[in-house]
Amino acid sequence: MCTCSHYILALPLVAAVFGKHLGVHIGVDEWSAIRDDKSWHAPHRQEILSQLKKSYDHLPPHLKRCFSFCSIFPKEKIVKISRDELVQCWMANGFLSKSNDGKSDKEEDVGNRYLNDLVSNYLLEDVDMDECGNIKFCKMHGEVHNLALLSAKCDTYIWPDTHPVEGSVRHMSVESDENLQDFPKGVAERLHSLFLDVDVLQMMPKKFRGLQSLKLAAADANELESALGGLKYYMKYLDISASAIERLPKSVTKLYNLQTLRFTDCNSLEKLPSGVENLVSLRHIYFDDERHVPSSIGKLTSLQTLPLFVVGTEKDRRIEELKSLNQLQGKLKICKLELVPQSGAREARLKDKGELIELQFVWSENKANSDKVMVVLEGLQPHPNLKSLTTEKYRGGSCPSWMMNLKQLVNLKLIDCDECGDILCLELLPKLEVLNIKAVPNVKRIGRMSYHQSSSQGGGQSIKPFPALRKLELSNMAQLEEWIGAQGMIVFPCLEELHIQHCPKLKKWWASSSEGGGEPILPFPDLKKLTLSNMTKLEKWTEARGMVVFDCLEELHILDCPVLNTLWEDGSASPSLSILGIQSCPNLQAIPIWLSNLTSLDINDCPKLVGYAQEGSHEWSSICHTPSIRINGQIVRSKDLDFSKCPLETTADTKIQIED
Repeated sequence: MCTCSHYILALPLVAAVFGKHLGVHIGVDEWSAIRDDKSWHAPHRQEILSQLKKSYDHLPPHLKRCFSFCSIFPKEKIVKISRDELVQCWMANGFLSKSNDGKSDKEEDVGNRYLNDLVSNYLLEDVDMDECGNIKFCKMHGEVHNLALLSAKCDTYIWPDTHPVEGSVRHMSVESDENLQDFPKGVAERLHSLFLDVDVLQMMPKKFRGLQSLKLAAADANELESALGGLKYYMKYLDISASAIERLPKSVTKLYNLQTLRFTDCNSLEKLPSGVENLVSLRHIYFDDERHVPSSIGKLTSLQTLPLFVVGTEKDRRIEELKSLNQLQGKLKICKLELVPQSGAREARLKDKGELIELQFVWSENKANSDKVMVVLEGLQPHPNLKSLTTEKYRGGSCPSWMMNLKQLVNLKLIDCDECGDILCLELLPKLEVLNIKAVPNVKRIGRMSYHQSSSQGGGQSIKPFPALRKLELSNMAQLEEWIGAQGMIVFPCLEELHIQHCPKLKKWWASSSEGGGEPILPFPDLKKLTLSNMTKLEKWTEARGMVVFDCLEELHILDCPVLNTLWEDGSASPSLSILGIQSCPNLQAIPIWLSNLTSLDINDCPKLVGYAQEGSHEWSSICHTPSIRINGQIVRSKDLDFSKCPLETTADTKIQIED
């Protein structure tokens, strides 16, 4: 085994693949075979492919077929592959077989399992995850793409190529119009998938007979109508995103087996044709323009993906259209909620849609009665499984009663909620990790003095405020005055990132708490990144004299705090701080010097700190060990310069004072 490792160390991808496979399947004989395989001694392209193919060979047939299809994505353009796009193309081509164990899995669930299997075998990599932990995008290594093309044999063709197109080709990607006049007419009739990266549809034969998935980077309505003419029972996947098409041809509404329709970033598209509600097999529709919401969408009862719904006054655009769409999953944004009557919100039956994990409620600018708005939001109660919620331009005075029931909520945003003043219920959400409150001017305080919950035994059980919160952003909070620490408890025990800006009345950005007059219990024990901006009344950093404050803090940015005059109190510096940026703090006179881990210091528009730019000064000697220093836009020290001679003999409570 040691002998083999000597050869694969230079091939990290191959090593990862074999580590996955051999860790389960390897025996002494197989290790010996690998040791004696001379291709390990010459890790060139062919040899690398040979080793990767060993991992491919151990895949079951259904995964081999899905992996080979990935070769249709041109290698030079594989930046990211969308999980949903890939799974939906597999589904359109009939690659997803339901299990025989009696499970009633949807094809999409099967496809997601297949994709996870390819990721775990290192054939797809560099995955990007969403905030809920699901794969959004993945990549394919260049050599793995070569393997996919090799495994596809004559099934997939990337045009142009030096090799002639064979009649067995079923999946084709066209990257250029080079020699396209020579495209064999017979091939078009047998294609199942066609991806066009250039505007060449008019140059190709239109005798598509079995096309199941079509992706166009450029499209003309007439050419598209001609191409779709004979495919109303075959086409299952159609993507015209980012094209300049001005209208969708009527023939699109006759694709009765269409499962996925994508037309995002189609700025020239005025509106959809009537009859989209006839696409009864449609499961996924993608668009990003309010003009493109289909009417009578409630008839598409198989729909799982609907990114946007805009409420209208017409009968076929009311909120009730969502009632029968109980298979909706993923994300949904609902706009123009001011058009929903008080009695109508419950008709959407959002609480029945357990696979919707992200909701966004948006009101337009309006002067609706606050009580009416609160009734509408109360009626939009989501399923308890919801993980992400955004409420924008809500004019109610408080959060809805169902907010406390969202035990799975991970991400919450409140934006431009002018009348909302009570957000105390948010503090007890057990899984909330990310909270963004922006332009909610009536909130005056965050935190309570104590939290108690009656237990079944009649006793009192303490509940930590914000028990799981990792990131908090507060901005444009005109009335926010204070934090209130929970007595005897750690406030924000998991918080890692905090951003506060434009909170003009906030004098202290944190509050300690103590019990029985003992030592204060400091908040934010895990805080790593902090930004304070435009806090016009903030004078002091902390009031915890002699204590190490935020010993995990790594990055600190302070901007536009005109009356701030000091950072840490004596002996309370953050020992882990590596990045410090200070801008437009005209009264700041001192910064601590016992920051031995500091790697980057940036000071701008702080006239009382000018001494730090003067080499040889006492101030300079306290910071010159820092690899990167920039003062007033000028690079004073670069990480490449020698700073080994800087004196560092200081004490933990030493500060620099700069007089006017």
